[in-house]
Amino acid sequence: MLAATARGVQSVPSYELVKYPAIVRNALGMPANKIVAMGIALGYEKPEKPLNQFRTDRVATPQVLHIIN
Repeated sequence: MLAATARGVQSVPSYELVKYPAIVRNALGMPANKIVAMGIALGYEKPEKPLNQFRTDRVATPQVLHIIN
């Protein structure tokens, strides 16, 4: 998702994309023994759309990330 954002493409993790794993496997040519656990929708944001104006609050990085040397 970070790589997509760096290239100007937005992304959204979504359960709905893997709700029907057989369809996903078929569309992507995946073997039946592989598990579809998560989907990520990719696309270009339309800033003028009201839904795309919504932003959530974020916790400061130091509150969730601790790097130990």
